[in-house]
Amino acid sequence: MREQIRNSKEYPLISIVVPVYNVEKYLDKCVQSLINQTYQNIEIVLVDDGSPDRCPALCDAWAEKCTRVTTFHKENGGLGSARNYGTRRACGDWIIYLDSDDYVDPDYVKNMWWKQRKTDADMVVCGVMTEKEDGTLLDVFEQSSAVAYDEETAFFRMYLQDRACFYAVSKMIRKEILLKEPFPDGYYEDFATAYRWISHCSTIVFGKGAAYYHYVKRDGSILKTDFSDKHLYSYEVCRQVADYWRKKNSTMVNYEYLLYQRETIQILNWQYLTDRSFDYVYNLYKKKIREGFFKNIFNRKIGLKTKVYSVMLITSPRIYRFVYKISKGNAV
Repeated sequence: MREQIRNSKEYPLISIVVPVYNVEKYLDKCVQSLINQTYQNIEIVLVDDGSPDRCPALCDAWAEKCTRVTTFHKENGGLGSARNYGTRRACGDWIIYLDSDDYVDPDYVKNMWWKQRKTDADMVVCGVMTEKEDGTLLDVFEQSSAVAYDEETAFFRMYLQDRACFYAVSKMIRKEILLKEPFPDGYYEDFATAYRWISHCSTIVFGKGAAYYHYVKRDGSILKTDFSDKHLYSYEVCRQVADYWRKKNSTMVNYEYLLYQRETIQILNWQYLTDRSFDYVYNLYKKKIREGFFKNIFNRKIGLKTKVYSVMLITSPRIYRFVYKISKGNAV
C-alpha cells in the first residue's frame, strides 16, 4: 500500500519511474539508492515489464518492505511502454526516470529539486557519469549551468551542442508534459521524444550534477550489441527531428548535419562494429555531414570540439575511431 501522499509547493511529491526487465543482478542496488535519497518526499514506481527472471518477485519484495515503493506488473512492451505505464500511474506532479541497472547518489533528487525551486523550470537537466559494471569510471558527461527561456536555445543545447543530452534519465520533468508527449514504441525512444518535451516548456534549467547519476554500461543493452538494421533507425529519428524543427524555424536547416554527425559518432563509439559495417553506415550520410560542416566552419555557435570531430569524420571516419580508442586506452 502506498504511504499517504504529501504534496506541497515547497516539497512536492516526486515520482521516480523505474522500468524493470531482466536486471535481477542490478535491481536491488538501484532501488536501495532511491531509498537512501536525502529528499524524502518521493514515490518509487517499479514497472515490471514482463521480466522473465526473478525481477517480479524482487519488485514485490521491495513494495512490501517500503511504503514508498509501488510495484506494477505488465506484459512486455519495451522501455518506452514501461515508462509510459509508470508515468500514467504515478502520483507526483514531477517525474524522474531511472534505468534499473543504474544507480544514483543520495543527493540526486535533492539536487534536481533545488534547481527547479530556484528557477521555477518545467524541466531540469543534469549530467551523467558512465562506468563499467565493476565501477570503473569511463566518462563524465558534465555541462555548464544555464537557463533556457526559449525552445530553440534549449533544443540547440540539448541536441546539437553536446552540453546537455536528450536521454530521459538525468532529468526531472513536469508530469503533464510527459502525458502530452509519451514515448513511442521501438528503439531510440529518448532521442525521438525529448525535442517534443522542449516545445511544452517555458523554462529549462541545465546544471551540473553528473557525479550523482551512475550510468552503467553493461553487456546486453542496445548500445552494447552487435550492429544490425535496428541501429539504423536512429537516422530515421534524425530525419523526424529535423523535419519537426525545420517547420518551426527555417534556419535550423543549417544545423541538420549535426544530428547525423552526433548519431554517427555515438554508433562509432559504442557499437561493436567491424570497419566494414561502420563504413557502410558512414557512407550513407557523409555527404550531408561534409556539406553541413563547410557551411558552418566559422559559426561560433558550434563548439571547437564538435568541429574537430567533423574534420576527423570528413577526412576519414577511421581516423576518428583510432583517436577515440587511444583516448580510452583501447588502441590495439
